[in-house]
Amino acid sequence: MIGPVVSGASVVTDPEIVKDVLENQHREVLAIEMEIYGMYYAASWAINPRPKFIALKAVSDFADSNKGDKYHKYASYTSAKVFEILAKQYFEYEE
Repeated sequence: MIGPVVSGASVVTDPEIVKDVLENQHREVLAIEMEIYGMYYAASWAINPRPKFIALKAVSDFADSNKGDKYHKYASYTSAKVFEILAKQYFEYEE
């Protein structure tokens, strides 16, 4: 599934906040991402040479009170494999 993902500067565990985002901010949002925001912010404000950045994540929970670590290893693995494929097939490297 491809669609919009929102990001913010804090972790969301409150179902009311999730509901508010989905109902009032963007009805087509597929996910709420809570960690990449900081990396993008830091990279965009870095001094020269400014780093290029990319982020890939797999879903590992539903941002509710049942959050846990049960699927983190698998989500990390799938994200890393997708990045590996992209890096090998589409990125350009200087020799």
